[in-house]
Amino acid sequence: MGAWLSVSEDSKSKSAKSGGSGNRFRSLEVRSLAGRSLSLSVEDETTCAELASAIEAQLGLSAEVQKWIVGEGPVQEVLGNLGCSSKTLAAVGLGSDVRSLTVLHIGFTPLALLPERFLVQFQSSRHRFGTGYSSAFASLYYLRGDAAARQMVMEPWRKNDHDQFIYDMGECTMKAITSHWMSGSTEKTQALVGFDPLAEFLQSWRDARCRRVSEEDAYWRKHVDARDADIDAEDAATACTAGTASSLRPKYGAVPGWFVEPSSGCTEILCEATVGQLKILRLLINQDGEPVRAALHLQRASPLHEEVEEFDVTVRELQPGEPLK
Repeated sequence: MGAWLSVSEDSKSKSAKSGGSGNRFRSLEVRSLAGRSLSLSVEDETTCAELASAIEAQLGLSAEVQKWIVGEGPVQEVLGNLGCSSKTLAAVGLGSDVRSLTVLHIGFTPLALLPERFLVQFQSSRHRFGTGYSSAFASLYYLRGDAAARQMVMEPWRKNDHDQFIYDMGECTMKAITSHWMSGSTEKTQALVGFDPLAEFLQSWRDARCRRVSEEDAYWRKHVDARDADIDAEDAATACTAGTASSLRPKYGAVPGWFVEPSSGCTEILCEATVGQLKILRLLINQDGEPVRAALHLQRASPLHEEVEEFDVTVRELQPGEPLK
């Protein structure tokens, strides 16, 4: 507890110098299911990340996989995973009236971090099911990035043509090369002023690692819950929006069989990451933390596709010398 105590002692010292009494500190008992417990000195302004770091140092449970619970029995409250949060204890309900905290493992492997040079491919699950879509629908996205070079390329592919958006954070520019199978290609470069799309995407990906979706708000269904063949699109949409936390939902009857977990042991997480027209809402990850499905938010330009579409996801590291574009 050396590092944690030194923070507390330093804070008390600062309080003393400013004329405070230092009595704002209190003892918080932290317990694990293994029966281990410890007492930590905290205050309302202590951040969740600071507390999680102290718990990790003492109990050996990584901050990013900690699940916090306060209370016991029927009055239990699950605070969830807050180990990477900069919010204060008071802000998340761990104020001065809370004297004990139970810490568990979140129960799944967090979303795997992207390699320094990465390729993320999103392919519409309509390919898998053989359903139709319009020529304006981007059924395939390639997202390539190089964190060290500060460059990223996003390519949406349609039936007959594709576009390329080249982000160069060193030059602070975005070059858009758009094409149409009849009218040809156009090219335009614009400045990126105070905006780093690569850094924002990587941060959103990191922030999503442990953001598990509640069962009642999940997009993907278990195999036993999928009954697409027995309901039409309107009935499916009505049934699946009732009583849920999000108004932006998949229409399960639009493509019978989509938004069903491919295997047991998958976990659905919130991943609000955007690169241009590529807008990720959710990811479905397997037991190794690898993304296997994505829910993308698209503009519904045609009745042949939906506002929320399912895409199959693959991630790999770009090899040395393999170009971004």
